[in-house]
Amino acid sequence: MNLLSKSFSNIIGNDFSSSMAKITSTRSNLIITNENAEILKSQKQKFKTIISCNLFFYLQNRDKAIKKWAKLLDKDGKIIFIEEYPFIKPKSEEMDKHTEKLMSLIDPISPERITEIMVQNGFLLVKETKTIIDEKHNLYGLVFSLK
Repeated sequence: MNLLSKSFSNIIGNDFSSSMAKITSTRSNLIITNENAEILKSQKQKFKTIISCNLFFYLQNRDKAIKKWAKLLDKDGKIIFIEEYPFIKPKSEEMDKHTEKLMSLIDPISPERITEIMVQNGFLLVKETKTIIDEKHNLYGLVFSLK
């Protein structure tokens, strides 16, 4: 968020972590909500760019989320996915407390499958990049536009 807030005057975000929403609430150019990413009831305006970071494998209804995001996107807008693959559970005290519950929600998905789902929902892959995180997994950047 630090990098984005330096480059953009107005950022609206959503995080399923209420503590993250509280942390960012002190910044004047950031509005962070804590809503279901598949519904986003409070979001009414159109966006040039939607960024999804390590979220896709948590979504229970991906098609529903994509359809909502498409409605929120300007006609020339882009959706950027930043996803680690394969998924490796982060090591943190918070994650350790909720491992069983969280892991039951996670459905690891490959970048290729994300692309298939997005194309099926009317999007076009315009850019893909891969960065090696370590010997076990990579970070993928996928940029989509409406067809």
